[in-house]
Amino acid sequence: MKRIYILVNVLISTAAFAQPTLEQSNVGEVIGDNYVTSITDWDGVISSGGSNQTWDYSNIVATSTSPLDHINPNTCPSAGSFVNANVSAFYNNQSYVHLNVTATDNDVVGQYASGVAIPYSDPEKVLKYPFTMGDSFVDSFGGTFFNGATFVRDGNVTVTADGYGTLILPNSTITNVLRVKVSEDYGDAVGGVEVYHYNIDIYKFYKPGINTPVLTLTHIEYGTVVINHGAFIDDPSLTIEENNTQELSVYPNPFSTNFTVETTTDNGKIEVFDILGNLVYYTEVVEQNNVVIDLDNNESGIYIVRVTSSTGVNDMKLVKE
Repeated sequence: MKRIYILVNVLISTAAFAQPTLEQSNVGEVIGDNYVTSITDWDGVISSGGSNQTWDYSNIVATSTSPLDHINPNTCPSAGSFVNANVSAFYNNQSYVHLNVTATDNDVVGQYASGVAIPYSDPEKVLKYPFTMGDSFVDSFGGTFFNGATFVRDGNVTVTADGYGTLILPNSTITNVLRVKVSEDYGDAVGGVEVYHYNIDIYKFYKPGINTPVLTLTHIEYGTVVINHGAFIDDPSLTIEENNTQELSVYPNPFSTNFTVETTTDNGKIEVFDILGNLVYYTEVVEQNNVVIDLDNNESGIYIVRVTSSTGVNDMKLVKE
């Protein structure tokens, strides 16, 4: 079990710009994964989508924190109403979203909050696997529940991967992020008459390797009511992707002026990025040898060395004193 606390450490991430692909194995919710999220008052303004974006949310302010625990559905209230759930997201010790997560789909099979169980006879598909930039689908969902009267919920959801790039949060810069827009349009009816209608846009920023969005921005409209809110996590333990497809040795680490890259790579390239993803050094490698890289004129801080060849990619974090 891992519990991740935010607002305590600077997030270190690889400086890759490859297009990320979401799989059940790299973002699917897993029982035992627990996070502490920061809640923020989002202003409702969303940045552009598209390829190689930089989304700067460094100025958002955490107003509170909230636990997010992934637990066994059988331990939840009204568990019998959600027999198809295999993991439940428990928010702020108050509400539950029950999920059926498989190798191909992530479905919401219902919700529970304030003593009210809302099971979906037609589950809501919120993600398909694999899922990458430009992928999109539409799904219907709904069910019947009791809350003083018998309600019938019916609607549809449109899910689109509309951008990828770098996400900047107050204490972290995260590369290889895929943004997924979830648009819900549904109503709750009593006796065939719609009582409530909801239009909700949710922007989820996924970092492969973290089993929950690192940033979620939600815009809710029902009647004349408009609500905007957000939640984010900083995860310093899961942001370096070690792709050990080739041998790589970098020394010394930490370094003061220069360091040596010793690699078995030939016909490839060596790149060095700063913590913001800026390329600060580049060279092509035509044969196996040691490459001395001088960063004497660069600022102290975190750098990522990336070696790319026909056999794959290898990243390593260095610290300049």
